[in-house]
Amino acid sequence: MNRCTGVFVIASIFTMSVMSGEMKISRSSITNELSVFFSDDKTSETYERSKDKLVVVTVDNDDGRQWSGSGFIIKGNKDKWLVTNRHVIDSPGRISARLIAGGQIELGDMVVAENRDIVRFKVDSSLPALDIDLQEPTFGDEIEIYGNSDGLGVVTRITGKVRGIGPEFVEVDAQFVSGNSGSPIVRVSSGKVIGIATETKHKKHDNDAAYSRTRFNDVRWFGVRFHGVKWNNIGKTHFMRQVKALDEISKYYTMIRKVCFDGQWFRMDDYREMERFETYSLLNRVFRAIAEKDEQLFELGERLYEMEMKNLALEGGVQDARAWRERSLNDAIQWINEFDNGMVYGGKYARPKQGAKYATQKVGRGSIEWVSQTTIDGAKKHIGRVYLEGTKRRYSALMDGRNLLESEKWCTQEFKDRVEAYKKIINADIRKYKEMNRRQLKKAGIRIR
Repeated sequence: MNRCTGVFVIASIFTMSVMSGEMKISRSSITNELSVFFSDDKTSETYERSKDKLVVVTVDNDDGRQWSGSGFIIKGNKDKWLVTNRHVIDSPGRISARLIAGGQIELGDMVVAENRDIVRFKVDSSLPALDIDLQEPTFGDEIEIYGNSDGLGVVTRITGKVRGIGPEFVEVDAQFVSGNSGSPIVRVSSGKVIGIATETKHKKHDNDAAYSRTRFNDVRWFGVRFHGVKWNNIGKTHFMRQVKALDEISKYYTMIRKVCFDGQWFRMDDYREMERFETYSLLNRVFRAIAEKDEQLFELGERLYEMEMKNLALEGGVQDARAWRERSLNDAIQWINEFDNGMVYGGKYARPKQGAKYATQKVGRGSIEWVSQTTIDGAKKHIGRVYLEGTKRRYSALMDGRNLLESEKWCTQEFKDRVEAYKKIINADIRKYKEMNRRQLKKAGIRIR
């Protein structure tokens, strides 16, 4: 606010006081009136003290996508650390950080919170840093959140107050959004950090009168606190390996459900995506084995189909030859080729288009020959054996998935929770697959309990 505006405000206050008959003006009354116009002074000061400690955190994913969140520099006992939410970097890729004020930050040792959504990286000790507020927050504390709202790479200021306090979380009414994850929640009165903007929750209780007119029926904003954090000095390499492992297991699980329950072929072209799996070589072997069996099954099915097509086409030609008598066998074959483009036997077979194509390409050239029923029966038995082996492979894939989940010592509680959720689903899928394929699995030599 400039000087002229200030003079105008003071003059206005004086005029209103005179008109009301109050000739005496106290300093406190002027201060109260002016507080409306100068209310941003304190918060501007808070931002000025914080702005050179604010960070944009970016993850360039292995698949070419990019994620962006927020972070900030804090003081530790001896060192300085870049702090953000763990979920900001919970994606396989390259992590980078740069100050809002400009300049890349070199990230050192990594430490993960086992029981909170927090991660920290050691940084240069010469960097300016915020302090953690050791005083308990109180209801109504004015706070500000500075961060990379919507992940667009620019700092925003979001104001609000403390609305709820817990041992792990603090609730605020500052309406932060995606991209603000990892932003500091700064108490205005102290200029220190009381938490990290972490998550929003929205539960609709439209049918519950007790909730309908309360703030609990709307979006709520939560920050995670530092008090009581259990730190795990796992190291960046091992942490990112676990992140990648969970990502691969997620893709593995999605694909194996399609393969097991959706009746989909899994051929070598489909396997190409699985080839990129690096964490567990077993996943590669499992999917390659399934792809090889499905490829073999597909080729055998095509060969059987072609044999049946030959017999169907020849049968039609012989019947027509008998009816016309004058025609030779070759004339009958030619007739099949010309009559409705080979659709004469289309009604006998489930794929008339392919039958017509076969008749056009093969029958019309006189390349047709009888295929003995013994040969066809043998082919069907062979296809059955390959099918059983594929069933066995799919079942083994489900079992291998469960074993993989149990083989790792996961570093955070959320990772453990995700793994437990996967295990429950896979165990249910194993039971379901056994019921669906009990007879086939027994034939394939799998013991069903």
